[in-house]
Amino acid sequence: MIRHQKHTVLISVLLILSLLITPCAYAVDSSVSYENQADKFVFLPGSLFSQDDLFDNFKNVMPGDKLSQTITIKNKSNQTVNIYLRAVAHDDTNTPVSGASANMQGFLKQLSMTVKQGDTVLFNAKADQLGGLASNVLLGKFAPNEKTDLVVTLQVPLSLGNDYANLTGEVDWVFTVEEVASSGGSSGGSSGGGGGVPPVLNGADHFAYVVGYEDGTVRPMRNITRAEVTAIFQRLLNDDVRAQYNCNTNTFDDVNAGDWYNNAVSSMAAMGIVGGYPDGSFQPNAPITRAEFAAIAVRFDQINYTGASVFTDIAGHWAQQDIAAAASRGWVAGYEDNTFRPDQYITRAEVMAIINRVLMRLPESNSDLLNGMIVWSDNSDKSAWYYISVQEATNSHEYVYKTKAGSDIKYETWTKLTNR
Repeated sequence: MIRHQKHTVLISVLLILSLLITPCAYAVDSSVSYENQADKFVFLPGSLFSQDDLFDNFKNVMPGDKLSQTITIKNKSNQTVNIYLRAVAHDDTNTPVSGASANMQGFLKQLSMTVKQGDTVLFNAKADQLGGLASNVLLGKFAPNEKTDLVVTLQVPLSLGNDYANLTGEVDWVFTVEEVASSGGSSGGSSGGGGGVPPVLNGADHFAYVVGYEDGTVRPMRNITRAEVTAIFQRLLNDDVRAQYNCNTNTFDDVNAGDWYNNAVSSMAAMGIVGGYPDGSFQPNAPITRAEFAAIAVRFDQINYTGASVFTDIAGHWAQQDIAAAASRGWVAGYEDNTFRPDQYITRAEVMAIINRVLMRLPESNSDLLNGMIVWSDNSDKSAWYYISVQEATNSHEYVYKTKAGSDIKYETWTKLTNR
C-alpha cells in the first residue's frame, strides 16, 4: 500500500512572558527556511537571529500589549512540504503547563494568538494547552523555492489582575516540516485530483467509510446531514491526526455531550474543518449543501486557488473560491448546463463520488471490483453513474494501482476483500 512519505524536523524557539518589564519597542523580523538535506530548519542568509531570538518581539510582555512578529518562511528543498506550528507552554520552573501552577495556566489562557498570511487568517485562538495551537496547525503547503511572510500577533488583555503579578512563563514554538510525496493523478476533470491525497487523510487504507441500512439499502439519492458528513471525514483522518485533535467539547449550543456526533463535531471543529452559524448553532441534523461540502473538502488541503471558475452560478457566493478550488483539483463537477447549484442539498452518492476523488480511490470499471463484495438492493444498476463510487465507499478491500495509456489518472483494481 502507498503511504505519504514523512520527514519531520523540529525547532523550538522561546517566548518569554513577564508582567514586570516593559516590552521591547523596536521591530524585529525573523526568517527561517527548510532544506531537505538538513536535519533542521536553517536561517535564511543574512539573518542575525539565533533560535532563541526568532520571536524577539514577544519577550517581556505586559497587560494590554498587542505585539506582532513577521516570520519569512522559504522552502529551499526540491520537494513540496507542509509546515505546521504548535505551542508548548511552561511555567517559570520549565514545567509544561499541564503540570504547572494554577496561576500559570490561568495566565496563559488569557493570551490570544493570530497567524495571518496576507489577509488570510491561518489561526486565531488561545496560546495555551486548551487552544488549538497546542496541536499542530497547518500553516501552508510550500512548493520548492516558494517563500511567504507570516504575521504572528500576540495580544494580552489589559484586564489581567494582581493574581498574575510577578509571574513569568515561557512558550516553546515548534515548527514541523512534512515532505509531501507526489501521488500522481489528473489535474482536472471529474475523475480524480491532481495534487495527491491531502496528508491528514488516509488514502492508503481503502476501508468502508459508509455503512448501509439494516434493510439492505444504501440510499444513494438521499440527502446527508452535516453531522453524518463530519463523522465520515473524522473516520477518514490518519490515526495520528485523529488522536491529535480528539475532543469532546465545543462552542455550539446544539451539540451536546450525549449526542452520537459530539466527538466528531467537536474534534473536526477543533481542527478547523467544520464551523457553525452566526447564531452559535451547528445544525447537525440539517442536510448539507453542495457548497458547504466543497468548502469542507478544500480545508483539508489548504488549496489557494485564484483562477476563474468553470461554473456560471457561483459568482458572489460565499463559497465561490472554495468551489472553484475543489473543481481545479477535479474533486467536484457541475451539471451539463455549466452550473454547480451550490445551495442544492448534496446526495449520499455525490458525497461518495467526491470523497473517492479526494482519496484517489478510483476503480475504472466494474471489472476492477470483486465478486463477493457487499451489494445493495438500491445500487444494482451497474450502468448508473454512481454505481462504482458507492461500491468503493462501502467495501473494505486491498488494491493495486494500474496505469492506462494516454491518461495520468491512477486507477485501482481490487485484489482482496477485507473486514475492516
